[in-house]
Amino acid sequence: MESDQFLQHHQTEPVITPMKWVLYFLVTSLPIIGTVLLLVWAFSNDGRPTRQNWAKGMLLFYVLTIIVLGLLFLLFGAAILAAAASNESNY
Repeated sequence: MESDQFLQHHQTEPVITPMKWVLYFLVTSLPIIGTVLLLVWAFSNDGRPTRQNWAKGMLLFYVLTIIVLGLLFLLFGAAILAAAASNESNY
């Protein structure tokens, strides 16, 4: 019964064409508009679960990228400050 509902749902799901994927990537590359659209697509119920899952994945990727870059910034910032402090103590 569940598999029949699953198949029925996915057979009626609209197909996203390659040109629409290109358009999605171009629009989401815009700084503020892209992030807003990703939020809208990720959390709306528009009947396109493929686009919704893709938008959630992109948002997760953005968050993880910001966390990793923040940690690298702190790490290298601390290393530069430590090097500058040890360089000043040598004089």
